[in-house]
Amino acid sequence: MKINTKLLAVPALSFLMAPAALAQNVGVGLNTPATKLHVNQTANNTGIRSDVSGTAGNGLLIFPSNAANASSSIFIPNASAGIGMNLNMNNTASTAYGIQITQDGTGGGQSIFHSNDGVGQFIDISLNTNALSGQQINHVGPGNGSWVFHSGAGNGYRVNHTGTGAGILIDQQGTGFGVWNIVSTNTISHVNDISNAGGTGSYTFVGGGNDADGFIFTNVDNFTAPTTGGDGFAFDGVVNTQTSGGGIVSGGIIAGTQWGIGHAGILTHNGTSGRGLEVNLNGVNNTDPNFFAVHNGQGSVIIGQNQSNTIAGTMTVADFSYTGTDVADHIGLEAFSSPLAGWGVGVLGTGGFYGVFSNGDMGATGVKTFVIDHPEDPANKMLKHFSVESNEVLNMYRGVIELDANGQAVVELPTYFDAININPSYQLTAIGTPQQPYVLQEINGNQFVVAGAPNTKVSWTVYADRNDKYIQNNPDKALESVEKTGERQGKYLNPEYYGQPANAGMYYNENVDNGVTPGNATPPSAVTGYETPTSTPEQPVVTTPVVEPVVN
Repeated sequence: MKINTKLLAVPALSFLMAPAALAQNVGVGLNTPATKLHVNQTANNTGIRSDVSGTAGNGLLIFPSNAANASSSIFIPNASAGIGMNLNMNNTASTAYGIQITQDGTGGGQSIFHSNDGVGQFIDISLNTNALSGQQINHVGPGNGSWVFHSGAGNGYRVNHTGTGAGILIDQQGTGFGVWNIVSTNTISHVNDISNAGGTGSYTFVGGGNDADGFIFTNVDNFTAPTTGGDGFAFDGVVNTQTSGGGIVSGGIIAGTQWGIGHAGILTHNGTSGRGLEVNLNGVNNTDPNFFAVHNGQGSVIIGQNQSNTIAGTMTVADFSYTGTDVADHIGLEAFSSPLAGWGVGVLGTGGFYGVFSNGDMGATGVKTFVIDHPEDPANKMLKHFSVESNEVLNMYRGVIELDANGQAVVELPTYFDAININPSYQLTAIGTPQQPYVLQEINGNQFVVAGAPNTKVSWTVYADRNDKYIQNNPDKALESVEKTGERQGKYLNPEYYGQPANAGMYYNENVDNGVTPGNATPPSAVTGYETPTSTPEQPVVTTPVVEPVVN
């Protein structure tokens, strides 16, 4: 019997669609669909596939239109070991983005919640010639272009960089800050760990013609009139190494090179107290100078000025002193100038009262001179007068006096003579007569009497041992011969005159007398590229692109 298949197909189709029609759900691969479209895929192929071969149209459009709907537009609970969502952009000529999110609301554009071990977001740009960014954020609003909230023990943000480019490049075109780092606890704001590779911790490059500051540190609540501000250092460096390198012996805290016409360093202190600069050397066996400066130009090595207009009492512009407790000889200030040709002056002083004043003894191994422009040829010659040396500490007084008709005269000495002199001696010379004068009465009450030919002149000179309070309290200062004891023994004031080496000098200075100068701290050469620190990297995340099978 011939069966009408069309008549049988209609009831069969109605039977199949009856449950779905009643529940208004459609199931593929199962009889009881739980949603409008429920696909149960157990085979090794794609569950749902949408082929769009036209020149326009979306492969899949999901449009929840109810504004009160707080559920997700797409929800993928992935229980497998594969990737939650995988997008392969197979058109190599396409310049479109793999994923684009347009957010018209006030929520976030993208949110990633990761509750297990693993990378929150991984971007792998594997083409080594790709010059574009792994991630680009264009942000024009007042908020943050990128915000990382991190409360764990790891890194809030980490970049492992092994290429030749920059690990992080911030192209700041606006007037805001390129990087703003807020530290809300008493901790370190920024750490550069270059212990595994050396290099440069921080490098700032400013193109020519731009006014810029490499580093600014502010620790006040008000720039012009600060009222608060904790103890802080604009720069605090610690170097502890025994290895020489880079032209600097065992490293250094600060090194720099200035090629322009500006100053290599400027320190300005506006406080009511505190030092402008303090440098301490704490090594007890360190024989290097505390401060060393070299000037290869025409200017002074050091210039010190005090410009205060309200000085009370005596002010010292430069103060050098030894304040230790050692009993050996020490020099508060040493100056040396010995050019190959011409004159060298070790110390030059100019003052309204004294050019040079010694508050104590003054000594010299050479001659002591009085020098003026030669009165007969002041433009081409100098006139030198020399001090007369003596084996005694003496004061000298002189004058000319006229004798009266009785052949006598009283010589008045300064009123302080008896207070500072003892053991006087006399020298008298007659003027205009061969008759020699003589001392009629010796000094008493700051005067003495001279006798000789009446109505003649007498030139007189008195020498006396100096006996002021200084000599009375320091009688050893008047000794003619002094023993060399302690570290002076075996040393010479002028060792070269006795065929001795320079280091046999009593005041030998290795930085001056033997031509040796302290090591020059050569600044590092200019950095020509970015220095990238290396440390123990995280294990790279290996991704395998998913090749989806084609379902016929």
